[in-house]
Amino acid sequence: MIPNTIVNSFSEKNSISIEEASIIFSRLEAYFNDVASGSNKAPEPHLDEAWHHFILDTKNYENYCIENYGAFIHHVPDYETFKCRGAIGKCKPDIR
Repeated sequence: MIPNTIVNSFSEKNSISIEEASIIFSRLEAYFNDVASGSNKAPEPHLDEAWHHFILDTKNYENYCIENYGAFIHHVPDYETFKCRGAIGKCKPDIR
């Protein structure tokens, strides 16, 4: 499980509720499961923003990866998607 400190700080940073942030991070965990199963699909922009937020806390991120997947999940950006900004505000209707 992604630490509550990550979810809470993401909620605060993006001015969304804890519930909305929890949904985003649940979806991020599902994405990580897909990656661990061999998927090379790029994450949706709001999941990518959550991943960026999480990966900045390197110790928690590394521990999470090792505990859940046995290896560090590297972030390899899709530079076309990376151009997207403000994805959190745009995804709010999708997570309700």
